[in-house]
Amino acid sequence: MAFLCAAVMLAGQKPLLCLAAAGKEVSAETAPEAVLETVPETEPEIGPGEHVGAETELYLAGASDAWPFEFYDRSEKTYRGIIPDLLKTAADSAGISLKYIQTSEDDERLALAENIQVDAICTAGFSDEEYEGLGLDTGKELLSYEDGGSVRHIYLAYTKSMDSTVRERLEDALSAISEQEIESRYLFYANEADADRNRPFSGSVVWWVIFGAAVLSLLVVMPLLLYRERRRAAELAFLDNITGRENFNKWLERFSREIVSENRQHYCVVYLYTGVDTINHIYGYEEAQDAVKQIADVCQKEIDGSEAFARIHDFHFVCYLRYGSVEKLKQRVWDWLGDITRAFEDKRYFLDLHTGVYRLGNLDTDPRKTVQYSQIAVEYARIHETECAVYDEFLEQETIYGYALEHEAIHGLMHNEFIMYVQPLIELKTGRICGGEALVRWLNPTRGLMHPEAFLDVMKKKQLTGKMNMEIFGQGCRFLKAQSDKGRKLKLMFNFTVDNIKDEKFASQIYRMVQRYGVRPDQIMIQLNQLVEMSRAEQFMDSLRRLRGYGFDVFLSGLELDRVFFQYLDCNVNGLKLRPELVHNVDSTEGHTIMETVVRLCKKLGLTILCVGVEKEPQVEILRQLECEMASGYYYYYPMSEEAFAGVLEEKDGKNLNEIDDAR
Repeated sequence: MAFLCAAVMLAGQKPLLCLAAAGKEVSAETAPEAVLETVPETEPEIGPGEHVGAETELYLAGASDAWPFEFYDRSEKTYRGIIPDLLKTAADSAGISLKYIQTSEDDERLALAENIQVDAICTAGFSDEEYEGLGLDTGKELLSYEDGGSVRHIYLAYTKSMDSTVRERLEDALSAISEQEIESRYLFYANEADADRNRPFSGSVVWWVIFGAAVLSLLVVMPLLLYRERRRAAELAFLDNITGRENFNKWLERFSREIVSENRQHYCVVYLYTGVDTINHIYGYEEAQDAVKQIADVCQKEIDGSEAFARIHDFHFVCYLRYGSVEKLKQRVWDWLGDITRAFEDKRYFLDLHTGVYRLGNLDTDPRKTVQYSQIAVEYARIHETECAVYDEFLEQETIYGYALEHEAIHGLMHNEFIMYVQPLIELKTGRICGGEALVRWLNPTRGLMHPEAFLDVMKKKQLTGKMNMEIFGQGCRFLKAQSDKGRKLKLMFNFTVDNIKDEKFASQIYRMVQRYGVRPDQIMIQLNQLVEMSRAEQFMDSLRRLRGYGFDVFLSGLELDRVFFQYLDCNVNGLKLRPELVHNVDSTEGHTIMETVVRLCKKLGLTILCVGVEKEPQVEILRQLECEMASGYYYYYPMSEEAFAGVLEEKDGKNLNEIDDAR
């Protein structure tokens, strides 16, 4: 009966893992039987200032029967499985030496952790209460999988003895492992299980004959349990760990099996871009995962048995659909996007949905190439802000232009091709230039001077906006310092996006920059664009509080009286930039009433007002009468280069701009 219990454990056991502390003494009660090397004979390359010592050596105590996650291979005398493979990959990347120790049959992880004889243990098989009760600190998720209809997660939980630097290196290396690599490990052990299924259970038969007919029944139970567990591993190899549905590997397999020469021309591949990557940036990975699951639920309802879909590239989806005509196909896609949009009506964010369609031809037998063509189409749809684009050669050529621009943008950032332009700001009370809004232009060596609308989409796609903004900020600080040396006390407003604000070091970083350039924080106005304003994440609020604590002015772009607005007031935001739509109508009766009400509200809240888009003299007079502080627009100046702005300042020193001269 003991063997039967062991068999049941083998069929249902979770992956087990523990990491023993480097350089720690192991007591007699928990002494390992053997130590098994899991690192190559050659030491990892060590860079300048690094060394291999106790802090880079970790011991692992593994579970012998947690197949396919972790198990002891007695023929090779080593631990194998998905978790050992992933840990070895991460350790090699981080320059950490791993050694497995072969412990007794008892699971001693909690005891080792409680005695602080290990640096970390794996939480698989334990409840939250069991390891949290020991004061362990969980790291990032190692694996997640579905078991009995519920999703289970496996983490590393660290004791107080774990070196923080080594932990960070290991966690970073684990995070860098791609989903494709994890899926390949599932596939490897699933295929190995298929091969093992046909192997006879030699040796063990003799054992059962010796012990009689009662024990012989286990020859039926044991293979069934092994078969069920290994079949489960094969299923996991084709299961998406987020949506719980078929993954991209299964999609590829079904494509090759179901789409054949007789029906190929009746199929198309559709790539669904969801915009969930933005949600991930703002609200975090868990919120993004929930969004992906909800989209997958809608997709499942939209397809029939001869079609398939799967998650691809983290947050997006690809599917193959049957179609009769292009118009009916487009209508089906639009209805599909409408269903997804309605499913998110009660969310605090919105999706950015686009689709790219590629119609299969007789020669389209490679599923991956069809996905690439559909990606080209969806890029076209995103650039042109349309919901659906169907692939053709013209579309491909235009999209290739976008790809070329991406490479040029990276080169441009490296070679200082992005330059600051300035939109002068006017103090309405005196009519003098009080500062400017820092804008960006791209001085492309082959395409000439490019305005933001020509390249911002590319910068966002390549996640370069944060670096670009910091480059413009540095140029602005140098300009402010140069003008201060000439006795001019100016302010500059800078635009920052979620790529900047989400960084917890952002506030301290720009504070160090203004100190380095000799600029005062109160000369800097930080504008939060719409993408940041929609965020309610606490990390953004913390950044804003630190910015205000350093003495920077923080302006909201636009007035929207919702809960987010009040949260930003709690962060001591002290300025409001009113958009051109409000300013353009200020000389009408209704517009004047609205502006007067907004100004009165801002005064009571202590918010400085900047009105942009001023184009006519009556607008200036009304804004001055309402006691708005600052204004900008074509009535005063067009955006200009840094050099041109410096020239205007030289010309206008001490002069009142209420009387605009011909040089305007």
